[in-house]
Amino acid sequence: MQDVIEQMSEMALLFSKATNALNTLEAIKEIMAGLESEELDEEEALDEISEVLANMEALESLSDMSPEELEEMLQEAEGEIPGKSRLES
Repeated sequence: MQDVIEQMSEMALLFSKATNALNTLEAIKEIMAGLESEELDEEEALDEISEVLANMEALESLSDMSPEELEEMLQEAEGEIPGKSRLES
């Protein structure tokens, strides 16, 4: 049973990464359309593509983290917000 759970977890992670990649490609296609229609100039398009790729990398790094690492990161982030506790979330 544990093997099935691990396989399902791995499949969910792969699905998440694939979805992230497809969303990234769709965002880049929209930026390219803006460039072609001259709504964006080349510098704006490159800036937007860089932002999309940075977001993709951030999501990938989060998906590679263990639940313990995510919990630790959440606790650190909450510590940076004065007066914020988990119960208020």
